[in-house]
Amino acid sequence: MRLALAGMLALTTLTGSCGRLALPSVGFGPRPATGLEDRIWRVDRNDGSFDEIFAFLSDGTLMIASCGGTWRLSAWRRVDDATLVWDTPEGVVHAEIALQGPEDLALLVDQGGVTDTLTFTSARAPLDCRAS
Repeated sequence: MRLALAGMLALTTLTGSCGRLALPSVGFGPRPATGLEDRIWRVDRNDGSFDEIFAFLSDGTLMIASCGGTWRLSAWRRVDDATLVWDTPEGVVHAEIALQGPEDLALLVDQGGVTDTLTFTSARAPLDCRAS
């Protein structure tokens, strides 16, 4: 009984003390790599330019940086094979994977009831915002 109580207390302490926004659970342990993680993705615009890059790190960190000099680190999770979520100052963003290939990615992003399509290309060095 004491061991069970100690385990429950430890679990409560670990899950309750996290300062991040609560996101849907995706299970314990590392998830298999899907080709999305640990890569730099540039957001492509209709005119062929780009102004943001995304990096979905396998440790659950999402890095978003813009050519304007702003950047943000957020928590992200893969909810299932086709759904991603990440936190922003405005709230949780839900995205459905519409296309995922070796060099291309397209997400249908729901931001407060408005759906946008973000298309990405795998970025490679050298990459310079001034050249876009």
